[in-house]
Amino acid sequence: MAVDGVSPRALKSGISESTPNNMTFGAGVLVKDLSWDSTRKVLTTDTVPQSGKTYYYWYQAKWEALDGDEFSPLYTYYEQVPGWNYNSCKKMGTTKDGSKLSIVPEYSDIEVDGVLVKMKGMTVKTGEKATLETTLVENTAENAAMAIGGTISAKSNLVSDINFSNSSCKVVKSRSSVAVSDYITNLALIANRIDDNSNAPMIVIFKNALCTSGFEIETKNKEISAFKTTFECYADLSSDVSASLPYEIIYLESESA
Repeated sequence: MAVDGVSPRALKSGISESTPNNMTFGAGVLVKDLSWDSTRKVLTTDTVPQSGKTYYYWYQAKWEALDGDEFSPLYTYYEQVPGWNYNSCKKMGTTKDGSKLSIVPEYSDIEVDGVLVKMKGMTVKTGEKATLETTLVENTAENAAMAIGGTISAKSNLVSDINFSNSSCKVVKSRSSVAVSDYITNLALIANRIDDNSNAPMIVIFKNALCTSGFEIETKNKEISAFKTTFECYADLSSDVSASLPYEIIYLESESA
């Protein structure tokens, strides 16, 4: 029987007016060192100063605040809007076939005599694993060193009379231990919505990420030689909660961020 005059036959699809805004579209971009800037300044769309806003203009190599109630035609004006500092982050490089995010919690079921099925309230979370996989097409010394946990040097250990210190050559070498610098800070996947003009992407951040996939490349005729990389999320050594990884999935709802 219909409830509130709505027939069950009308429920043929889950689509709604907000569906296009909730769809992730495209390959996205992988960056590192993504940070939040509380003093970020963006180009204003206001034609006259609005009450409650502070406007800035760039003058003699520094920001100056607007003092008055009119815009001068001599300057370009900005307003302070906190948000992601995309100018300071660094792209991980060009990718192929997009990226794959995997966040998998680990559960343990408490077993007691007489209980033969899984019971609500008898399951505990005992860990989790978060990974980002992508395929890089930029075969640089930096990417190779990142993949193997190695170092970059100007001197070869295999051929003693070769020293590239006076050239632009780089030698990638193995290292026997993991260095603190191997961990990438704020590795982020920025995935756009179906409407790119909304500027409201989904951002996945790993506070500490380590490339654990190694370096494997296959060269083929008439094809780009790319190599797959896997980044794993790691907790801080000083973290009070060792069973929880420092990752976040952020859904931006407005272009202000």
